[in-house]
Amino acid sequence: MDQIESERAAARELIALAHDRGFDLASFCQDAVFVNGNRWIFLWREGGQFGYHMQGRIEQLPACLPGSETAFRGMWNEVGYLPDLNRAFEFMIAWLPAGRQVDDLPVPERTIKRRGI
Repeated sequence: MDQIESERAAARELIALAHDRGFDLASFCQDAVFVNGNRWIFLWREGGQFGYHMQGRIEQLPACLPGSETAFRGMWNEVGYLPDLNRAFEFMIAWLPAGRQVDDLPVPERTIKRRGI
């Protein structure tokens, strides 16, 4: 399975799980990218875990970047891995519809490969 098909498969899995939980995630999906206003995220399957890439507007400088106040322009970019489908769902719901700030995102056991403002 190539990268694009992996992203589409992950989107289908997330939409199906959301549907089972009574949530319409499909309305946020554009091909394999989930978008809400000025935030987006896409995920893909990699082994038993889910890779993700998210970006968007945030209001607060994350605690992981102390001393970066002068560089902060209200945007966040993060790439990493989530351990399973349920964690990927929780993470996406918190980032998009709930609009949580970075420090308030669930799934502290996510593996962050790259992040920045």
